[in-house]
Amino acid sequence: MKADDKKRLTTEDDPVLTATVTGLVNNELASKLTYTISRAAGTATGTYIITPSGDSVQGNYNVTYETGTFTITTEVQLTYYLDQEKHAYPIGSLVYKTGAVAPTDHTQPSSLEIKVIPGSAIGTDAVPTVWLVQDNNTSVQVSSDALTFKVVTDATTTPQTTTPYTAAELANLNVSADTTIFIAVTTYQITFRPADTATTSLASTQLLESTFGLIKGMDLLEANIPELYDTAGTAVTPFCYVTSTTDPAVYKYSKSALTNLTIDEDVIFYVKSGTLDTPYVH
Repeated sequence: MKADDKKRLTTEDDPVLTATVTGLVNNELASKLTYTISRAAGTATGTYIITPSGDSVQGNYNVTYETGTFTITTEVQLTYYLDQEKHAYPIGSLVYKTGAVAPTDHTQPSSLEIKVIPGSAIGTDAVPTVWLVQDNNTSVQVSSDALTFKVVTDATTTPQTTTPYTAAELANLNVSADTTIFIAVTTYQITFRPADTATTSLASTQLLESTFGLIKGMDLLEANIPELYDTAGTAVTPFCYVTSTTDPAVYKYSKSALTNLTIDEDVIFYVKSGTLDTPYVH
């Protein structure tokens, strides 16, 4: 008979002490044996011995007793901050919170505090979800693939150069003291640039170049695509030649075709006015 290990927080009551019986035969139940079980007294953080006891001979069984460990611990606090040393997000703001339910409060928190029990993995519930709140007040959850987490060992509100964790790696992390964690959102740089100022007849109010960050794995929305105007200030239908930093191949897209295009690298869009003469290529 072995006492089961137990643990509790300093703010909790003791759980029921139990023991596991092995070696019974003929489908006999553990209730056939009688015993008492108690632990060493104490309420401070630390470990205490759990001791089962009883007769050494019970019926046809010789009974041996093994102790267990009772642990009293305090919670540690994880404090999350958003690492905003990234590109600006043009289609909304970020909100981070616990759970997978879209936030109703779209105010970005200055920090997020989550308490966990040391001595085991912090678990997925202690890894925040991040939501992009768009200008139309709808929320889109940011994929965990676009998130990394920097863990620092001292109390600070400034991101440090540390090895980043993925969401899955963070969930398996065991912390023993209060910990600061910075959430980084992976973005790609998107640039809209006039292909030729003379032929596009840009109005003086048209930006010559528009650059922003788009969150990894999210779609390019129509709101991201800048308007193009003629010299009279009338909107014209643009199309884009597309190139990137890693792929020199050039493709043509209509403005509507750009909508819902998933971006997975830095991209430059060269914008021209007029009719798209060939189908766009994905």
